[in-house]
Amino acid sequence: MTIKHDVQKLRADIPVLELQRNRLQYGDQQGVWNVVAEYFRNFRFGVPITLSETSADEEACNTLKLPEYADNAEAKHQLAFLRSCMAEDVSLGERCGVETLMQQWQAYSLSFKNLHFELKRIERTSRQFVHAVAKMTVTVSETTFKSLFPHVNSASLRTRLVGQRLELPCTLCFEWDESAGRVSRLETTVNFMAPLLKALGDVSDVALLLESARITRD
Repeated sequence: MTIKHDVQKLRADIPVLELQRNRLQYGDQQGVWNVVAEYFRNFRFGVPITLSETSADEEACNTLKLPEYADNAEAKHQLAFLRSCMAEDVSLGERCGVETLMQQWQAYSLSFKNLHFELKRIERTSRQFVHAVAKMTVTVSETTFKSLFPHVNSASLRTRLVGQRLELPCTLCFEWDESAGRVSRLETTVNFMAPLLKALGDVSDVALLLESARITRD
């Protein structure tokens, strides 16, 4: 491990420590309600995306790399926020981990244009669980087909869908570990079916899109 690597790690830890200090200072005001609100604020436009300068468009989804957190202030802050309020191995349905959650946001941000993530309603159903209803509004692009629907070769489908603005209903369940003061589990479900049906008007076309789509629950 080099000195340069150590310095970069220490710099990356600074915003995490600052957020943790604020949460301790303000007590309950920085509890689960605040964490959920800040989650939506931090990711309202997705995450910054950096692609290799030599990567071809058709290989974009396979050459996606984690942002250089030490050089990208916004991405560094987003990662710091997640590390300050979520367990390092936070459960995400079929997967886990803060880095995995960042990668999921990268996938959305790469696959769609003009992403906007908006909280619509929030409800604390118990001391442990908070449920949120949200909407993710995105624009379909050619990259959407290359990254999510590579199995679709229909030029007609592409023509009808590229450029369409989709409003994707989302539900999120945050499980709060009160003893640790962190989110221990985050379940996210994004509904593609209804918006695609509205845009295409044909169930068979939607079925073709989603049949082998690179979409996971989380």
